[in-house]
Amino acid sequence: MSAPAVADVQRLISAAEADGDPVVAIAIALGAVTGARRGELCALRWSDVDWGRRLITIARSLTVIRAQPTEGPTKTHQRRDIAIDPAMAALLTARREQQEQYAASVGVELVKDPYVLSRSSDGSAPCLPDGLSLAYARLAKRLEIVTHFHELRHFSATTAIAAGSDVRTVAGRLGHADPALTLRVYAHALEARDRELANVLGTVVLGPMNGGAQPDEADQAAPSQLESAW
Repeated sequence: MSAPAVADVQRLISAAEADGDPVVAIAIALGAVTGARRGELCALRWSDVDWGRRLITIARSLTVIRAQPTEGPTKTHQRRDIAIDPAMAALLTARREQQEQYAASVGVELVKDPYVLSRSSDGSAPCLPDGLSLAYARLAKRLEIVTHFHELRHFSATTAIAAGSDVRTVAGRLGHADPALTLRVYAHALEARDRELANVLGTVVLGPMNGGAQPDEADQAAPSQLESAW
């Protein structure tokens, strides 16, 4: 299991913005920040964004059945609220403004509750999961980054774990019904985090006693493991 580096995610978002493709740019940002599945992102509507509390509600997933976009429950049949920071909220605000400006420029009104990821002028038609994956793949190939859209979910999880988030919180953001699944899937990131903690505790407790012992080879491998988790 792999995940793109932070710098690569930033390059992808910047490139999409430079291409004048705000839909792909916001999709990449949302995927990396929330860890939501692509179908869940495609089903997002503006009513799912709580601006005051800075929360995004994941309540549905979009799939294509017999060539028809179809909304259904999430993979676990549960809804969840995911917190976002001011930067992500600002990016969403910019996306909403861009959507309104596009509608006005072609002389139409947005539907009552537009899709966040929509290329239609009135926001009534969602982006499709496969189309989103294809646009992401083309962008990544042009930038010579080896990745696919689902890896943004892994990026979100491993980054959260490397930053010290507890497994239950990470599982909640990902929509894992059982945190044990998160433990199994992201054991590599948890091991790197555990190694980092071992270094900290060993230095605090034993360092003053032995003149500051140097970390062994396993300890020295920890930074690279942590970097890969990011």
